[in-house]
Amino acid sequence: MKRKCIKCGREIGIVGNHNDFSITGAVCLDCFIDYLERKIDFLLKKGFTLQAEELKKTLVRKLIERQEEE
Repeated sequence: MKRKCIKCGREIGIVGNHNDFSITGAVCLDCFIDYLERKIDFLLKKGFTLQAEELKKTLVRKLIERQEEE
């Protein structure tokens, strides 16, 4: 079976079958980066300022590096 992103529907990889309860839904890295950016923006609007911009840059950089490795 094919594993698909639960947000955008893009195929991510191949997993087992339904009989062994394989996970067939996941989130691709692009959708995960979008989620992190929205979450950080939400926290900034709520007043959290604990190095939020530095955290955002670090998270996005690490995810991009991981995506380039694939």
